[in-house]
Amino acid sequence: MWLVLVALVVAGAWYLTQADASETPASTAPAAAPTTSTSTTSSTTTSTTTTTTSSTTSTTTTTTTTTVPLPSIDPVGEPLPLEALTLSAFGMGPLEFNSPAADALGALTATFGQPTADSGPMPSQGEYFCAGDTIRVVNWDSLEALTLTTDGVEVFAAFSVTG
Repeated sequence: MWLVLVALVVAGAWYLTQADASETPASTAPAAAPTTSTSTTSSTTTSTTTTTTSSTTSTTTTTTTTTVPLPSIDPVGEPLPLEALTLSAFGMGPLEFNSPAADALGALTATFGQPTADSGPMPSQGEYFCAGDTIRVVNWDSLEALTLTTDGVEVFAAFSVTG
């Protein structure tokens, strides 16, 4: 059987050299000396072994949460009676709109304690004031006090109650 294979390899090699010779353009170089080609064919048996390995990968993720403390607001005056904090055309009870923010926020802190949330100065998105105005939103649970900074002066500007 292997002799038939050798014969096929030799015939194939001869055919390929003839095809290459017909495609090669004529040359003015001297003809090369005849060459002798020897082909050897060997038979190889290949055995494949498949090994399956199972592994488990464990990943641990650690999340660190940093809580930035709210800025402390200094209380101003005595706590206000809750019945005094009514809506008026000029503010909320004795807290008048356009009064210094430190005074209004200080009075609310004296009444309700330190706020539960404070945005700090931020640009308005146009919800309460003109987009781009510098505002601050300070919360005491459901009470929200808003300040507006104009020409570097922060004033009490609005409030809302939710819930």
